Amino acid sequence: MDRSIITGGATLIIATFLIIIVFFVLSNPVTSILDGFDDIDAGDATDDMNTYLPDIRTAFWLGMSIAIVTPAVIFVFWIFHREPDHYYKRRKRF
Repeated sequence: MDRSIITGGATLIIATFLIIIVFFVLSNPVTSILDGFDDIDAGDATDDMNTYLPDIRTAFWLGMSIAIVTPAVIFVFWIFHREPDHYYKRRKRF
């Protein structure tokens, strides 16, 4: 196995885990900040915020899911669809 493949795969896996860790660390403060809008006593503005709050959370989770799944799918596709090394290392026959 080529060293660049191992390095690239390890880098992708580490980056994916870092994204997941950062996401879970940040998701709790982000959702708690968004929950803080429920405590604001501003009449119609609070009702409007409660209307849009599920959309904000859905967009956040969907965006993070795409950010995590896309590199993994590309990596798996690349691993299984690349040409084997022996195509490039043919012996010369005399």
